Amino acid sequence: MRTKKKSSGGSFFGGLLCIVIGIIMLFVNEGNNVKNIKTIEEARSVMINVVSDKVDSANEGKLVATNGELTVGDEYLIDSVFSVKVEKTAKLVRIVEMYQWIEDEEEDSDGYVTYNYEKKWLTTVEDSSNFEDSSKSNPSRMSYEGAEFYANNVSLGAFAINDTQKELLSTGATLSLDTTVTLPYGYTIQGQYITNSSNIASPNVGDVRISYVYNNDKEISVLAMQKGSGFAAYKSE
Repeated sequence: MRTKKKSSGGSFFGGLLCIVIGIIMLFVNEGNNVKNIKTIEEARSVMINVVSDKVDSANEGKLVATNGELTVGDEYLIDSVFSVKVEKTAKLVRIVEMYQWIEDEEEDSDGYVTYNYEKKWLTTVEDSSNFEDSSKSNPSRMSYEGAEFYANNVSLGAFAINDTQKELLSTGATLSLDTTVTLPYGYTIQGQYITNSSNIASPNVGDVRISYVYNNDKEISVLAMQKGSGFAAYKSE
């Protein structure tokens, strides 16, 4: 969809503003890079390697590096909304996506703007109220939201992993769904998804698909400040 030229004055000031912002961001990024380099150098100079099978109180408050077996308590993580459960994992994530229109704007050398549209699965609602083409319309909300679930007792050897650290764990495994899943009206299981789409391979705008990923790490590595029998964020100079 092609529209008329943009105002040249607006383009000039818009371009000028971009240049100013670009210069500011350049200085900010350079400053951050210097800080990051200094932080890495400091960490290398003060970091100590420790074993994970015991907690040495002499290392309290020090920056420690360790690795070992990730241990999870004997419990299920359960998403009660869909009766989905998985055992022996520290983290379970419900991913909710909706098939939606997205708008992309391109301006040519003559100042004419072309609006291109495509459909994608997105985890957030794409506001279509200001689309140039009003026929491309997305729902204003999703039927369900994403969610994360964490095991109560998670440890790295003798060290406890707290809730904030559980959030940082990866979710590299996709959960296979079975017949124990509770399906809302109008939803079915298609492959790895719970969906209201009649054909998930050829969805319609507004269709929803829900999947689950979880942590299946056997070992993890940690670089952090030792605090008590666990870890805390390390603040560099």
